[in-house]
Amino acid sequence: MSGDDSSNDSGIELSRRTFAKATGAAVGAGLFGASADTVSADHPMDRKFANPRVQELAKVWDRGYRGSNDNALGLTDSGIDARHPDLGPWNGVEIVEDDGGFALKDRNVDFVRDSEKTHADEETVSPASTTGTTTVELVTLTPDAKRSHASATMTWTPSPRPSGNEANSLDLLFQCEVEGGWETVAETGTSREVEELTDVPLEADTPHRFAATGDLSTVSELTITARTYDRMPAGLLGSEIDPFSVGPDEAKTIGWFNAGSRYGNSPKPRDPDGHGSHCASIMGGSGRASEVTREVETSGETRQLQFGNTVDVDVFVDDGEAGVYASAYGDSIEIDISERGPRGETVASSTISSDASTNDNNTVSVPADPDEAYTVTIRPASTEESDAIAQGLNGVGRVDSYSVGTFADPPGTTGDRGSDTQVALHSGVAPDAPLVGLQGLSGPIPFLGEYATEFSETFNLRAVNMSWGYVGGLPLGAAGGASGDVFGDVVGGIRDMAEQGILTVAAAGNAATPANGNGAPAVADETISVVATGPKDGISGYSSGGIGAVDDGEDGTYMKPDVTAPGGTLDDLVTAAEADTDYSEFDTDTGPQDYTGKAGTSMAAPFTSGVAGLVADAMEDEDPEGNNKSILNSTAQSGINDTFRLKQVILATATETVFTAAPYHRAKSPSCQGGGRDPFEGYGRVNPDAAVDAVTRNVYGGGDSLTNDEFSPDDADEPVTSSYGVTDSDGNELTVGLDVPQDNRAVAGYVEAPRGVLDLTVSAGNLRGADVSMATGAPQVDVFVYDGENPGPNGVPNVVAQGTIDATSGVGARRGSLTLTVDTGEEFDLGRRDEVDTRTLFVVAKLVNIPGLVNGFDARTDIEFRASFTPEFEPLPGIDVSGERFDSGDRFTANARNTVRVDLNSADVTEGRIYDRVPADWTVTDDPDDPDTDYEGEVRTEGSHEIIDLGPFGEDDATDGTSRIYAVEAPDSNGSYTFGPARIEVTDDDPAQRGVQAPTADGEGSFTDDNDSDDQDDGDVEITFGGNDPRNVVVGGTSAGSGSDTTLSGSTDDTTDSAADTADDTASGDDGSLTDTVDDTL
Repeated sequence: MSGDDSSNDSGIELSRRTFAKATGAAVGAGLFGASADTVSADHPMDRKFANPRVQELAKVWDRGYRGSNDNALGLTDSGIDARHPDLGPWNGVEIVEDDGGFALKDRNVDFVRDSEKTHADEETVSPASTTGTTTVELVTLTPDAKRSHASATMTWTPSPRPSGNEANSLDLLFQCEVEGGWETVAETGTSREVEELTDVPLEADTPHRFAATGDLSTVSELTITARTYDRMPAGLLGSEIDPFSVGPDEAKTIGWFNAGSRYGNSPKPRDPDGHGSHCASIMGGSGRASEVTREVETSGETRQLQFGNTVDVDVFVDDGEAGVYASAYGDSIEIDISERGPRGETVASSTISSDASTNDNNTVSVPADPDEAYTVTIRPASTEESDAIAQGLNGVGRVDSYSVGTFADPPGTTGDRGSDTQVALHSGVAPDAPLVGLQGLSGPIPFLGEYATEFSETFNLRAVNMSWGYVGGLPLGAAGGASGDVFGDVVGGIRDMAEQGILTVAAAGNAATPANGNGAPAVADETISVVATGPKDGISGYSSGGIGAVDDGEDGTYMKPDVTAPGGTLDDLVTAAEADTDYSEFDTDTGPQDYTGKAGTSMAAPFTSGVAGLVADAMEDEDPEGNNKSILNSTAQSGINDTFRLKQVILATATETVFTAAPYHRAKSPSCQGGGRDPFEGYGRVNPDAAVDAVTRNVYGGGDSLTNDEFSPDDADEPVTSSYGVTDSDGNELTVGLDVPQDNRAVAGYVEAPRGVLDLTVSAGNLRGADVSMATGAPQVDVFVYDGENPGPNGVPNVVAQGTIDATSGVGARRGSLTLTVDTGEEFDLGRRDEVDTRTLFVVAKLVNIPGLVNGFDARTDIEFRASFTPEFEPLPGIDVSGERFDSGDRFTANARNTVRVDLNSADVTEGRIYDRVPADWTVTDDPDDPDTDYEGEVRTEGSHEIIDLGPFGEDDATDGTSRIYAVEAPDSNGSYTFGPARIEVTDDDPAQRGVQAPTADGEGSFTDDNDSDDQDDGDVEITFGGNDPRNVVVGGTSAGSGSDTTLSGSTDDTTDSAADTADDTASGDDGSLTDTVDDTL
């Protein structure tokens, strides 16, 4: 595909904007010809007056996700005007192709120095013997070819003369040797105490010198520091530029690529068309130019406006303010902003045919200077009766509520980048995400694909928006992706990007026909193809979709589109940043700060790209409870699986709109797919809040993770149950409803579980809201469980379980429930504790229908999650241990010494520690520092016994055997006491020889936590050997074997233990025999 994206006779490579112009006046004017200015919201203003985009996204921002300022979002388009406060400032980093490779250029620095060499000298100079000029040679040099330029700084004392006083005055000269002497190449004489020459060109292999000349009145000390170097263009490959740290603080656009296209070849981020800037603003605009600083007047009183009746508000712009806005809800109204006075000129307005929305708030704004005065007027949509009749209006407008105020001056604002108290009306979806602009529509795709790794590592690029494509899409049977076809480079480049973890989001197209396919880039398997909707989720009539395209490269069919998102309609445009498209102004750094309205799938795609940025941020982050729920690798390590995981979350949390938006669909007829792909709306309307919640809201235990709980085999028949009710851990209600964008269309969360059976019960009920009396049936809520880590082919949702909450019992039954069962170990081996495999599941409850009501009505229902988990365990391979233990005897007097020897004959491990089990009433008499003892000085209590640490053993000990000796002193009272069994603790890092999923009960043959001071299984396994040895203490009696280390009695034990052993392991050992064995199996 050609890099300049120019159209040809077949209609290939037209932007969405160009296409609209080419398909007739009705479509062209309606989708892209009409524009309107809108305004922004701030802390003093109720958020309901903000742009509907801001109203919807505020729910996500309030959860702490505004886009990561470490992960960039990109777009290939007509450009990006980084002079607009919402899109700038630019950090000065330009992306270039240098010697056929990826490189960066820092435009903040024109040149850098390479191969630098320093020359310094100090001289004491006396005045000339006679009146005249003194000249002194300071530094001489003969540069080689590696050094092309020189600079020098000269200082001297006494300092130059002050004004009107006689003192030393010197000039700095740079001279080149010529035949017969020295020729001055450059000089400076400022009469200051420091003289400098910078970037003076050198001639290789020719002598040069720095010299001082002037009138000296006294002896002077001169110091010069000169440097020679190669002067290279700044920022080329290998210059170690970090785009996140160069340029102005809080830079917004952090990279600019322009390989030359029909949009010009500007070295700075500019946009001669305006389309790219508008899309970038939707995707990630900061809202700095529309941050409300003062609300002048607001009202919630409903007023009827007849012809001639208006609501007028005067606004005086104060210092530190830079604009005036108005936002109003009502019916058949328009807003004008005029310069104040009897002949005040109207400087901004909205009408029914532009931005006087029929479904949401009507907004208008204008940039303004301090000390200017304006009048905001709200009036019926037509002041002429004949016009009203022609438009089908009754001549009456209704104002329900309005807000009028001023914007802050952008240099002092942050918009919605990171503040909870400063909200802007026209912010983008991910206001804190940095932007990378690539000018040229399809032109940059081959470069992006070839250097996807560099883009990912340098800019941490997660998603790229492409709001352009092929006119009319491609009909069924047309080639979609074979290499060598007209757009194979685009599809191939998108695949290369996906393999490096970069997700492509593309506009489905504006074919304006009932059924047509998607063209590239939207058609690519790896891409999210986006259809446009109006404010109440109805599919815009111009959107492409309906049939697929043949994928010659894969012998299949591209199934598109994927989702829908707000793209606007003829009477409800999408408001975002307006670029300055005047080429003659491109060199200036003063740019626009106004907004305009457009409509198209071009506007729907960047909405979804912004959502991808928010979700990627959430998937990398810890959840609100501090658990690391990342199922995305870092950008530098990401691959195609990460791309598809991110894509799946967006598709899986989208909602079908067959019923909820039924009256708003224009020329499209989606059908209910039960979670599958519809040919017109894909998987449904994108839901930013549900998508973020799916990866951050833990629906088990209100925030506890199942992987943090200890389960033993005894729990196998004991389900662990928890509920996550009508509010989440932050106090947010879990509801789904029809009053969008304030209501949620879906609620979602995740469960991370080890091997077991998970029962998820979801209930819906308590239908409430002002319009519920109009409902003719109970809400229908579909529930889905998705495999969060293993999406389906090309990132489509991988459904593990699904169902519909029963609503068959009529209007009176306002609540129902559904239980879905998932065997989390069905396809996974989750046996070992140190590498506990868990399964991350997304749970999504989607509102499908409230019979009798549609979007825009005030009706919602509560959602409650309840999780019940039953753990499962599997036996692990056995570990063979052979050993024995001996005591000095079997009967002791009070305070007698018992010398104990523990023999480990062999063990199926490479390393570990040896322990013995001693009655708590016996006293260890060994000194840990005594070289004749193996007692390590560490004792821990275990019930009525103590566990004595006899030190580590290695692989040779495990093979050839080893012995450990210690001594204990008997108590001074009669009694029978049991020693042993001895045990080893396996500390081998080999997962096949480490601990189990959870500890079993303590005791012989058990596998226990190696640290009884906490409640966590530390991943090590303890295996007993040597049996139990009863020993008696008789006060006043005679010890049997007392004091003898050679006549030891005890037991031997050849043990094979399974890491999930639950047997009641015992060994007699009572007769002192050396032949007793214990065979432990599950």
